[in-house]
Formats: sequence, structure tokens, C-alpha cells
Amino acid sequence: MNPRFPRRAFAALLPLALLAACATATPSTPEEAVAKRAQARFDALIARDFKAAYGFFTPSYRDMVNYENWIRSRPPRASFRTARVLKVECPSADACEVEMEAAYDSPRGIKAAPKGLIERVVPERWVRVEGEWWLFQAR
Repeated sequence: MNPRFPRRAFAALLPLALLAACATATPSTPEEAVAKRAQARFDALIARDFKAAYGFFTPSYRDMVNYENWIRSRPPRASFRTARVLKVECPSADACEVEMEAAYDSPRGIKAAPKGLIERVVPERWVRVEGEWWLFQAR
């Protein structure tokens, strides 16, 4: 028996194993891709990484409203604690509706805001632009 056979077999199978690993890491449907991006955006909000959260808006929105103007116009008054994707529906190839379940502390600086932890469903619209999914924000 050739002692090099196992090494050759390993070398031949390694690219296939790497390809399979990449295939499982890459979302296979628009719903999976959007769910992953929507969760990542809320994870950034929970971490209070507002620049990262801002980066999920469509490129056209970010062209119109830079980060400094966005954060100034919508100061972060609520502290998000948890969030999870409840549902993603994509009625077309380039648009998806998302429902996120989010829990956050009562916003500071708003007199009529309820006190304590608030839980609610947050609807979002995501659109595909040049192959990537972005949070749609009307100006």
C-alpha cells in the first residue's frame, strides 16, 4: 500500500470540505440573509455601537444623511436589552418585511414614556441593493 495515499486523499477532499463549510455559513435564502442582517443591526444597538447600526441603512440614505446628522436628529434615548427576529417575509426578490421582538429600557427625556422595561414588536423593511440587504429608511 502506498503511504502517500492518505495524504493525497486528504488533499483531494480538503477543498470539498471547505466548500461545504462555506455553504453552511452563507445564508441560502433571502429570508435567512435578511434575518442575519436584521439581528446584527439590533445586536449593534444593544451594544450601543450606533455607528455600526447606522451602517445597515441603505447606501442612498447614508448618502443623504451622514452619521453625525442622523445621531443628532435621533439621539439614542432607549437602551435596547434584547432583540430577536420573529418573522421575515419577502414578497418580492428585492424587498422583505421583518418583525423584530425587542426589549428596551424606557426612553430618557420623554415625559409621557412608560417606566421600566418595554417589550414590543418592531416592524422593518429591508431592500436588496446591488446584491446586499439594507434597512430601508424613508427620509
